[in-house]
Amino acid sequence: MARGWLPDLPSPLPFDLTPMISVQDVHVAIDGTPILHGITFEVGAGSVAGYVGPNGAGKTTTMRLLTGA
Repeated sequence: MARGWLPDLPSPLPFDLTPMISVQDVHVAIDGTPILHGITFEVGAGSVAGYVGPNGAGKTTTMRLLTGA
């Protein structure tokens, strides 16, 4: 049975649905100024994802947090 836009999937699945990246309720402040306010998201293994937003939204801060830069 199809689920909305998802096609029927074979069982067992030929791929792992475990998230490659999992971010849960992250808060970041720089010099006492809150920058990230409780962001939460997951990116699945083998998926392609985009991370977009307006200038100053915290995209670079999030990527630096994830990479340890």
